[in-house]
Amino acid sequence: MANLITICGLLIGMASVLLAGKYVGYSLTLDENYNNRDRIFHIDQTESNNGNISYDGSSSYRGVGITAMREIPEVENYTKFDWHVETLIYVDDDGGSSESFNQTGIFSVDSTFTKIFNLERVDGDLIGALERPNSIIITEDIARQYFGNTNALGKSIRARAPWGQEDIWTITCVVKDPPASSNLDFNILLRAAEETNDLWENPEHNQYILIGDSENYESVAAKISDVINRKQIFKGDNRSISITLKPLKPSLSKFEILLISIGVLIMILSWISFSNLSVVQFMRRQSEMFIRRSIGASNTQLLLQYLFETALVLLVAIGIAVLLLNGVYDYFSGLAANHLLPLASNKYHINTIFIAIFILGALLPSLYVLKTVFVSNNAATSQSHKYKSRSTLLKRRLLTGFQFAIAVFMMSFTYIMDVQIKYLYDLDKGIELNNKLIIKPPKDSWEGKGARAGSFRYELKQISWVENVSSSSTIPGQPYRQGENYSLVGSDDKVLMYVNNVNRKFLSTYSVKIIFGKDFQKSEKELNKNQVLINEASLKLLGLETAEAIGERLNDDDNNVYTIIGVFQDYHKTSPKEKIGPMIMKFNPVRGYFTVSYAAEQNPLSDKRVEELRAIWDKVYTDQPFEFISLDTYYKNQFNDESQLLRVMKLLTFIAVFLGCFSLVGLSLYEITDSKLEVGIRKTFGATSFQIIILFVKKYLILFLGVILMILPIAYYSIGRWLNDFHYRIDMNIAHILLPALILLFVSLLTIVIQIVKASNVNPVKVIREK
Repeated sequence: MANLITICGLLIGMASVLLAGKYVGYSLTLDENYNNRDRIFHIDQTESNNGNISYDGSSSYRGVGITAMREIPEVENYTKFDWHVETLIYVDDDGGSSESFNQTGIFSVDSTFTKIFNLERVDGDLIGALERPNSIIITEDIARQYFGNTNALGKSIRARAPWGQEDIWTITCVVKDPPASSNLDFNILLRAAEETNDLWENPEHNQYILIGDSENYESVAAKISDVINRKQIFKGDNRSISITLKPLKPSLSKFEILLISIGVLIMILSWISFSNLSVVQFMRRQSEMFIRRSIGASNTQLLLQYLFETALVLLVAIGIAVLLLNGVYDYFSGLAANHLLPLASNKYHINTIFIAIFILGALLPSLYVLKTVFVSNNAATSQSHKYKSRSTLLKRRLLTGFQFAIAVFMMSFTYIMDVQIKYLYDLDKGIELNNKLIIKPPKDSWEGKGARAGSFRYELKQISWVENVSSSSTIPGQPYRQGENYSLVGSDDKVLMYVNNVNRKFLSTYSVKIIFGKDFQKSEKELNKNQVLINEASLKLLGLETAEAIGERLNDDDNNVYTIIGVFQDYHKTSPKEKIGPMIMKFNPVRGYFTVSYAAEQNPLSDKRVEELRAIWDKVYTDQPFEFISLDTYYKNQFNDESQLLRVMKLLTFIAVFLGCFSLVGLSLYEITDSKLEVGIRKTFGATSFQIIILFVKKYLILFLGVILMILPIAYYSIGRWLNDFHYRIDMNIAHILLPALILLFVSLLTIVIQIVKASNVNPVKVIREK
């Protein structure tokens, strides 16, 4: 039984540590398919206006990359990688009929993209593939989807954007699909026409540069910032730019560093548990050891015997662990969103290093303790009290206290993570997200577009279970996009606001409150086009009070003038972990996503409901595919990273507590075995089982309470650092850490009491006779 417990502890520890290593190893392989990974850097930008930060993000002005290439000698090349909206693709066959696809994963790039990022060519000329505007590179998977087994090279496809613009794209190259470990997950690379008139208008481009000396990339970033800030367009407007270069080569995230730390701690827990239980097994075999010694066995021989038996247990544990992991690896891979290296892969020598370190780490502590036991028994006596060493027992208790501290920290961290994520889920987001179905926008030609959109909304509202219908260019859960600069008429101070084009039903459909002013009006369609609504965040950026904002006029970069007619309450368009951005709503009822609001008791995803929607769509948009999403599910996808982290932390916390209990079983068995004579004598003189239990428990209670007091400030500081990544977060207090600590204290003491109860119920006469 003891061997089974020992092997189980090792199995759990080994499996969890190996999985942590595979997770981190996968992160280190990201984008390694690109030969220049070490020298490619993404441009991040922070902009200040009159000393106040007006923009801070991963996008940058188009002119930044061009300036870096032209004026900084260390920059060898640059390119952009801009996300393109979902586009309707028409593929014509030889018979004149066409098939349509709603295509995502389209990116606009420069012709230099293939010179920086090496792609694996399947067909066509890769180097010159993007020399002409509207030439495209497609992946092998898209080629099969569009053309089957027919050669795609040189063929043209029609592409229509949501606002009706149509283009002809020509396929000039087919490449292998990007590997799962690539952050540049594309389906189509489009060489868009070069735009030279908006180099410094909107920071909306994702740009990469290739530099010669990757070690000095920070100084390159400083040089780029300095060159740009000396341009008249920034000096004259009292603006300044700070450029940061982010390496394409991955660095470990806070989560991955935490995962490594937890993996190391769990390995230590496994070592301690293994050591405790091994020594208890040895002490229970002391009669065998005495007999072997009496017939001439030396300490060295006994140690070698123990070493062989321990190594055998380790090998058995490793073998079983491999078999079990092979069976459940797919489950764990799904739990980690496929963010794991293959089990058989020895990338970065993870398997070899892990096995070697684990075996050595498991053997050395046990050998150290056993050596201490043997040295203290040179007289070859069977009296158990001579085995006892106060220093050894103290060290073992300290190790147990260390285990308890690890478990307290992990339980507290996991508990607060759970509370924080639930807080984000339950936070009043200022917008009603439930009971909403999103129909993807039609990619419609401009002629008759408004009439078709109006007809579609009208037909939807005739369905009995539909309560409301609205349209918008973006929906909750999508990142802020289409940023535009605005300034108050008569002011030169520009602020960046994110545009959402909506119809007049948008705010009422989503139950977003107008805190001052009015919404767009049905009877004022023409006037609505020159009117806008702004949120509270925009109000603060403009330096206006709520009441005085109504009637104020705004200029955009094209000198269009808009009048503010209302201020709506801030709502969380993106995850509440991020700060609410400045938003502006323009009236545009002819484009965007359709939001269908329905009664709570209805199920719009049933086949019958879907067919009702599809029938109306097919009647209005005869040549386009019908696609929809559930808003609630779509919005919650933003929490995937946190939810994944929480699942992993819960699993590792359970393992840490489980191993800690194993170790407590070993330590309590060790101490009870060593104290059998004391227990027998106390019971002979009338001590009750309860008194004996209290005697032993008191020692552990003092130890554990001391550990809790020590770990509280460490956990409070560390967990507080993690919470700082969230703009909206819980107010953490000591109780959040103390509660899981007290629960663990109860579980630990219960584990010890169970072992002590067994020992305290023995017959004292039998114990004394044996001694």
